[in-house]
Amino acid sequence: MTFETNVLLRTAVRRYLLWISYDGSRFPEMAYGGTGFGVMDMLHQVISDSLFGVRPEIQPEHSSLRFSPSSRTDANVHALRNAVICQVPINKSDLNASNSKKKMYLDQWNKHVETIAPGFHNSIIIMKSDPFLKFYRYYTYRLAVARSWEIWNSIQEKPSTVCFSERNYAWCLPPGFQPERAARACNIRRMMSCIVFHGYDRISIEIIQWLLKNPISTNFHDLRIPIAPPQGLFLTDVVYAPEMFQNPIPYHKHSWDYDITTFDPTEIE
Repeated sequence: MTFETNVLLRTAVRRYLLWISYDGSRFPEMAYGGTGFGVMDMLHQVISDSLFGVRPEIQPEHSSLRFSPSSRTDANVHALRNAVICQVPINKSDLNASNSKKKMYLDQWNKHVETIAPGFHNSIIIMKSDPFLKFYRYYTYRLAVARSWEIWNSIQEKPSTVCFSERNYAWCLPPGFQPERAARACNIRRMMSCIVFHGYDRISIEIIQWLLKNPISTNFHDLRIPIAPPQGLFLTDVVYAPEMFQNPIPYHKHSWDYDITTFDPTEIE
């Protein structure tokens, strides 16, 4: 985990933008509200234990500790760099008061995370936060295409060591896929299936262009185009406009802002 700077939003709390990466195959979901064992659940618990101890609920200010994912990912989708808003009470807002203190917290969190969930990766970066408006998200999708039908048929009967390695991190496909054809198509999960279909010459570029103009899920369903499996998808980066952290115009309140009546947007550093 790593982090940079912070912004004081009001006298009672401080917010940080955390940058995280994770292996989606290790968690049943990313966001809250599922099994309780998702990425956000684990991140919340690790930082809660660090700041408040093993029984945080007995401390009144613990309720001010909140997390909200900026970019949710589907189950089994990986993230090389994703963003999470973290709100802490003001008396716990010295996380990056100095380089040594910042390193201490990050080392502590990463060590704890790696102990309970290997593969979560060392990446939490704290930056100036609210409002967290995204410019765009950058995705990478990994395809593993067999070089021959002999190889493809053999791994269907008995997976190779490469199959074990790629099982949770790529979409494994039979031979015949043509990257030069796929390059004419575009983007993520439903569109990824279109790219693969076009790479096998099973769908025309005209249909892909029509789907781009009419990206309704029923259109894909009617054309019998499945959703590409999640394990090949990596959220590579979430890109923000720096000025939206330093001088947000217009300022958009987060739902958390309504919990504290002393909020004043002019307090932003």
